[in-house]
Amino acid sequence: ILGDISNELNLKTIRYFKEIFWENYQYMDYQITINSSFDIEVKSREGNNMLYLLSTGEKKILALSFIAALSEFYGFDFPIVIDAPFTALQREVTQKMLETLINLSKLKQIIIFTIPHDESTMKSLKDSASHVYILEKDKNDNTFLREVQEYG
Repeated sequence: ILGDISNELNLKTIRYFKEIFWENYQYMDYQITINSSFDIEVKSREGNNMLYLLSTGEKKILALSFIAALSEFYGFDFPIVIDAPFTALQREVTQKMLETLINLSKLKQIIIFTIPHDESTMKSLKDSASHVYILEKDKNDNTFLREVQEYG
């Protein structure tokens, strides 16, 4: 039964990965699989492990794809916490990542920790979020959260 589960999880992971990374995915010469132990494998046609050769951006996209697939497959009802999802991504891929996160946030609670990016990305995040907070320091170097009412 693990084989059946990992196969379906594999298909969902690849579907998300393609959605976000399609422009580059179509030129990739490696296979992404989720094995029966639920490990992510990235292998070349020759069977070599390619996971360690992926860029930081590709690893982020693969991780988000796997998390989204797990969440969808098992119907997990817990927040997905993502740290800095837009760093190390090309502009086009950032837009696809943003769209995926916004769509996923309609089904799941998403908590994103990020540094400010281009204005349109931050505005889209704010417009789709129920709450946005900024960590700030006061003049005594105390850190506090301030809810953002309007971005930009």
